[in-house]
Amino acid sequence: MQLNEETITISLAEYKKLTRKKEKKEEQKKKSLENQGKKVKLKKEKELQAQERNKLNKRIHEEKKRELANERAERLRINATESEKKFKIYLKLLGYKYSFQYPVYPNNSFFIVDFFLPKERLVIEIDGGYHKDYKQKAKDKLRDQIIYKECGFRTIRITNEEVYSRGETYFKELLKSVTT
Repeated sequence: MQLNEETITISLAEYKKLTRKKEKKEEQKKKSLENQGKKVKLKKEKELQAQERNKLNKRIHEEKKRELANERAERLRINATESEKKFKIYLKLLGYKYSFQYPVYPNNSFFIVDFFLPKERLVIEIDGGYHKDYKQKAKDKLRDQIIYKECGFRTIRITNEEVYSRGETYFKELLKSVTT
């Protein structure tokens, strides 16, 4: 097919009309892409805000948990049993650095242990009479396992009777055997 002036010639008005249509389509396409980009950006911003809120909530929860643990530990320190007080003396005489009524934080909870020897990574629990009950023994065993698994601290349990009937030498040997 041969082109001549008649087939190529369109009016200036038609040309402007076609050009405007093409420009309008391109503009609509551009706006559509911009809107999609804005939607994606807005979605990402909302996700980031949600993540920030979650982080803040976790931080607040952790702070409250630690505050509660410290309050309970302080109450337990104030109301220490006679056997705990006596065992503190043994630890001091034997030269161990320890924390008394110390909160540990496995998982999303906390436990307050009677004595914690950080260098030895050892927890010492002084058990009263109610720890002889089989249900309490099961709870103690589970607690000891959680503390070991989550924190890496070994636990030894000493009864009130042992604190009173055994002497400094016994505890020196006991602690030496579990820390070596």
